[in-house]
Amino acid sequence: MLDYQDAMYQAIETVAFVEGQSMEQLLLFLLNPNTDILKIRLDRKNIEAGSILFDDAIRVYENAKKLIAATAQDVLHPKKYHQGRIDDAVSQFINNCKFGQTEIGTLIKTSNMV
Repeated sequence: MLDYQDAMYQAIETVAFVEGQSMEQLLLFLLNPNTDILKIRLDRKNIEAGSILFDDAIRVYENAKKLIAATAQDVLHPKKYHQGRIDDAVSQFINNCKFGQTEIGTLIKTSNMV
């Protein structure tokens, strides 16, 4: 068992070095293999510690949801302007999206694009 752990550690360390990533980034990527990652940054000076105000979190969530819905709507029904309600396929897609920690100290919206 210890040989396996050492071999896995060495493999991840080597791949991370070759890819120019930290081992943490690579491990988190490996834990989320079937996701497309959408990074949304909240640019505020008071968030260096990794936490944000509750109202800011709600706004980030709501705007991320709108962004993903608009993009999905445009992929399914390309046109210059979209008005009105989103269709059921887009709603279902949005309902299958998840928030997850894909980098140390961040919360990033991920979606399973199929």
